[in-house]
Amino acid sequence: MRRRLTPALLLALLCATAPGAATEVTLPQGSYQAVPPAGWNGRDALPVLLYFHGAFSTATDVVTYPGFTEATTSAGVLLVAPEGIDRGWAVAGAPRQGGRDERGFINAVLADLAQRYPTQPGGLLVGGFSLGASLAAEFACAEGARVKAVLTVAGTFWRPMPGRCAGGPTNWLHLHGTSDPTFPLAGRVVRERFHQGDTGQALAMLGASYGCAAPLPMPPMADSRCEAAACQGGRALMSCRHPGGHEMHATWLADFLRWAGAISSPAVWR
Repeated sequence: MRRRLTPALLLALLCATAPGAATEVTLPQGSYQAVPPAGWNGRDALPVLLYFHGAFSTATDVVTYPGFTEATTSAGVLLVAPEGIDRGWAVAGAPRQGGRDERGFINAVLADLAQRYPTQPGGLLVGGFSLGASLAAEFACAEGARVKAVLTVAGTFWRPMPGRCAGGPTNWLHLHGTSDPTFPLAGRVVRERFHQGDTGQALAMLGASYGCAAPLPMPPMADSRCEAAACQGGRALMSCRHPGGHEMHATWLADFLRWAGAISSPAVWR
């Protein structure tokens, strides 16, 4: 019997013959790009990394960033890069970056993704850099029960920060440079009336929301030093600091993906 060539089957065949190629999808709310791991057979279910670009960047910058697809391929992860409006995100408390309901957009991306790729239940990873980290934090705080692990780099909530995360605990890794002038650890005022959140206060709020064993101290100023706290339901909250500035490196993403892959023993980080 001849097998009918459905859109899902066609996508699987294309992915099997051209592994690692980016696919751009346009939805009513916006667009996103997806890159399966190189060598994927087009059938096996994949964990998903939903990664939000920083301000003044694009989804294309994410999927072409040196080392990113190598990191996701090594981890066997589907890289998904949503596109912001006018190179930004509508994050609570931040300068207005378009008027889109970002949480609704993200859920639309995930729903569409599930129609196009076989994805692992419980395998959703969320990450972001700078303003994208703020959006990742906002989404994970609201829908933590759906997220296996979240990576926020050089960015956190904007003020006023949420009083607690009602979406349930998730594994959380925050990485920040001690010399970051764009989004300092203590935050800064932007355009005279917008206030970036304080990283220490954000971690304390997460610790209280997730029922962590103790408040998470900020680690000392040394190269990639990390502090972790055990939280409700076997989750982990981790903070890492490096001596650099406002930056993101593929090696950090690779480290996060290894940590998330060994989530039953989250202390494997470094």
